[in-house]
Order: sequence, then C-alpha cells, then structure tokens
Amino acid sequence: MTITIEKVTKEFKKAMKSADSVSFRLNNDGQSYIELNKKVVVDGFETECRKNIQVGTRTVNYEKFGNEDDYYGNYEIEKGFCWLNFATDIMEWQTVVKNLKADDEIILEWLAGNNHQIMERLGLSSDELSVIIRRKDENILKFKIDTLVSEKHSSARMIKVRKKL
Repeated sequence: MTITIEKVTKEFKKAMKSADSVSFRLNNDGQSYIELNKKVVVDGFETECRKNIQVGTRTVNYEKFGNEDDYYGNYEIEKGFCWLNFATDIMEWQTVVKNLKADDEIILEWLAGNNHQIMERLGLSSDELSVIIRRKDENILKFKIDTLVSEKHSSARMIKVRKKL
C-alpha cells in the first residue's frame, strides 16, 4: 500500500529533537502518524504544543490464534499505538532524529506477533515498532523503537489484530 507522506524538513527535525513526548499511531485506515508534544510556558501558564507528522506505514503480521487451520492469513492489523515519555532522554528516539536528513521519508513498521513457542504456550504476544528511514538514494536505515510483550487478547497490546472480515 502506498501512502503519501511528508518529507523531513529542518523544522520537523528540530521539533522531533526537542519533543518532550512522542506518540506513534496507526489508524484503522492504514495511515501512520508521529505526534510530537512540547510543553511551553506562556505568560506564566504551562501549555502543550503538538505537531502531527504523517508518515509511511509498513505492517507485518505474524500473529496466529487457535489451531493450525486458523493461521497467519486470517488476521490483519487493525491499529497501533506507542508512546515515549521523556523523549529527549530516550536514546533510540534521539538516534533516529540524529540520523534524519532533509528529504528523508519516514516509515513506521508495525510488527504484530513476533513470538516464539514458549510465548505461544503462555498465551503471550510480542509487538514491535520500528522507524525506517528511506533516503533519496534508496538507502534504508531501520531503528527499533519499542517492543511490548503482553497477553495475546489484552487491550494493552501495542498492536490490535482482528480477524479478517
């Protein structure tokens, strides 16, 4: 699926570097966003400024439920969410920002169900979020941002998976 995304600008990079918190969102229409949040004080009052950046989406679904007949192809990724508080102190995020150049494309890769046999037996699931930077010269950089292990059917999962209609 091809989705139009915004190119990195110097202003975006500055906002990304100084953001107090960063959230990553995959909507159920397949579009991903990065939301940058910065607390500022205006006339003695604290307020929050937000900047949404539309980015590319790549989804990978390894999730399975039930028996072998009910395997990978029967499920799809519905939506996802990840939040980094104190983003200026999170080295993975700052590494992404440091490696960005003007006109890079940013793609969020949402990987659901990257499990092994022990996790399957325990009813757990591992979801992952990575940031992919694609350069004009087609070079690609990939940075893992977060991994969340939770119960397979938990509402606390990073990535929501649903049965295909």
